[in-house]
Amino acid sequence: MTSKTDCLKILGRELQVQRMVGSGGFGDALLVTRMRADANPRHGFTFPPQCVVKVMRVGLCGQTELDLAQREVRVLKSLTHPNIVRYIGSWIEQSRGPYQNRFCIALQYCEGGDVATLIRRCAGSGRLLPADTAVRLMAQVFSALNYSHSRRLIHRDIKPGNVFLTECGADAVGDAVVGDFGLVRALEVTCESVASRVGTPSYISPEIVAGETYTGKTDIFSAGAMFYELLTCHSPFWRRRCSQQENFKRVLHFDPMPYMRANAEKVYGAAVTDVIGRCLAKKESERVSAYDVLVRVVSPISAFVRSNAIPVYVEKLAQPPPPPPPPAARASPPSAQASPDRAESPSGDAAAGGRKRTTREQLRALFLEESPMTPAGRLAALLGDDEELLVLLRVALAYHGNDPEQLARRLRGIFREFGYGANSAAATAVTGFVFHHCTSLFE
Repeated sequence: MTSKTDCLKILGRELQVQRMVGSGGFGDALLVTRMRADANPRHGFTFPPQCVVKVMRVGLCGQTELDLAQREVRVLKSLTHPNIVRYIGSWIEQSRGPYQNRFCIALQYCEGGDVATLIRRCAGSGRLLPADTAVRLMAQVFSALNYSHSRRLIHRDIKPGNVFLTECGADAVGDAVVGDFGLVRALEVTCESVASRVGTPSYISPEIVAGETYTGKTDIFSAGAMFYELLTCHSPFWRRRCSQQENFKRVLHFDPMPYMRANAEKVYGAAVTDVIGRCLAKKESERVSAYDVLVRVVSPISAFVRSNAIPVYVEKLAQPPPPPPPPAARASPPSAQASPDRAESPSGDAAAGGRKRTTREQLRALFLEESPMTPAGRLAALLGDDEELLVLLRVALAYHGNDPEQLARRLRGIFREFGYGANSAAATAVTGFVFHHCTSLFE
């Protein structure tokens, strides 16, 4: 194969599409069956009897997105772990039909569904997951995170819908397998994981909410939130009756552990609930790593790791790219310089009693205040109070606020998904407003 993704005719010739099993920011996930057992020498992929093919959305198939996808595919190919979904192959589909010229990735199929389905099943039956099953699933997920963090890879989208099960019957729950490693960052759809179309932002960490830099410990917080929900059938932070802003505040400030200790500790024991509490620490510096959970913290999880001889890796704390130079060294869009709203942006000194407000404080003000005179209120007005679009833009700013090129690319993608032309008056006005308040945070 060449260094670039090959153009191949596979769907309908080597793989038969059975049904769609999922849809999200990346595109569609198709369950396929193998039509021929022998490997095609042109590509050398070894397809199992069944696998999942993720087909990228048409709007994400530009050269820039394909280059990013190819870079991340190289990462996926290097991951070999029993609790990480196995990569099979990738190509640009050439067969005539709805998937022609679409980027495709073939991955392991897990017959047991995902942890989200398991949570619904437990909630529907009114019975908590057995303790031994919970310990095994926790050990497997943290083992996958330990392995990925040792390779400096941050998942950034750990949630029940991204953790699959090899089986899930009435009497048995199979092994946990973490999916979508590498794809989230490459295809720049991570912020869609907090949109209502693919799930609520129930699992993002305080540092992500606040727009701070983050390490692999953001995955630990997300895993802690997921296991809290699995073991209690109750979301640690998210409440349907609350607004998006109120729920973001809960992630930053609310302590969910008293509820868990009162309702689940008698089933799982204090040591397991303590692990989840350490995963949900608000400050990254106080949060455990996957290595800590597997080795250092004495609990049934570390005992399971020892008794099953699960490999553990020394973690090289995964860091995001360094922040860009200060605004004076960067070119800003003309709209950011000419915006009449600049004087009304969050003021560092005035709002913090004479001291300059931290980026976290400024971002909290930007994201969480709803008054019509705040940036969030004015942005909502520009968007016609479209709550889903507002959340997407807020989180795009949290992820890419220190990288103008990435932010501009993400904004174009969001507008495209919502039917706005890149040069429409609405898109231009919103882009100028977002860039203006983004750059003001670093002054």
